[in-house]
Amino acid sequence: MNTFLQFLAYPIFFNVMVAFGILFVFQAKVIFALFDLHKSRNRGVSRPLLGNPDSQLAIFGRFLAGEFHPELRRKWSKAWAYMITSVLVLLGYVILQEIITP
Repeated sequence: MNTFLQFLAYPIFFNVMVAFGILFVFQAKVIFALFDLHKSRNRGVSRPLLGNPDSQLAIFGRFLAGEFHPELRRKWSKAWAYMITSVLVLLGYVILQEIITP
């Protein structure tokens, strides 16, 4: 059982690295898409965040609601879910390893 758990460590760690890479790419796409959207709406005018419907915070909230780039939001959400699941599997593996091999 110990050999099997040691063998299983490499694919689980590789899976976490792949999930992080995918999340990194989609996070960058979201940041650049929302930055371009904010820049095109405000044209360099700096206003306070609260009460401004075209602020970065409001645009991100509307992105999460699906008003802007709904296909990117769906892929971004799946990338976050994949990353969270991968980290939880890695954490479960570490806990199992500690229980089986003291």
